[in-house]
Amino acid sequence: MIFWATWCEPCTRDLPQIQALHKQYQRNGFEVVGVNLDMAGAPIQEYIDNYKVTWPQVHEEGGLESRPATDFGIISLPTMVLIDKTGVVKSVSTSVDDLKEQIPELLK
Repeated sequence: MIFWATWCEPCTRDLPQIQALHKQYQRNGFEVVGVNLDMAGAPIQEYIDNYKVTWPQVHEEGGLESRPATDFGIISLPTMVLIDKTGVVKSVSTSVDDLKEQIPELLK
């Protein structure tokens, strides 16, 4: 699960690497769900189309004050939550480098 926003430059910088990981490991069960934390009126769909984001997205207005952000304790973006096949959270605030290391292990 990736918490992100259209204005988040690190989110955009990480996106190609996350897309590559998704493409590489999707057939092994790796899935990505985006949780967009933009405010009302943000160009969310244009961003998704422009960057060819293929995974499902959830959006709830309110930014870092939205229910998903407060429920998950999100204080900065991007925040990545790595969840194993059984639904157990394995890592929070995972970097792309951490994902590269952890995904193969979780998919064994």
